Amino acid sequence: KDLILWDPYYCDGSIKRHMASLGYTNMIHNNQDFYSLIEQHSTPKHDVFMTNPPYSENHIDRLLQYLNSTIKEKQRNNTTFCLLM
Repeated sequence: KDLILWDPYYCDGSIKRHMASLGYTNMIHNNQDFYSLIEQHSTPKHDVFMTNPPYSENHIDRLLQYLNSTIKEKQRNNTTFCLLM
């Protein structure tokens, strides 16, 4: 429960409250532009990337590109992610 969870797709913030009710209080879930964070190389440090991305437009493709690049960058480290798709 010391893990840092990150859900970059902000809707109403309820996932952060839900995860806190389960004991996961170290969660990053802010109303920020995920793609701007990627472009600025300012994604937050996290242990687990978890999200339910929007299905509209090209969000799925962009998300998978990001995760693929993250895995390649961190090949020597564990990269954990959970997606609801």
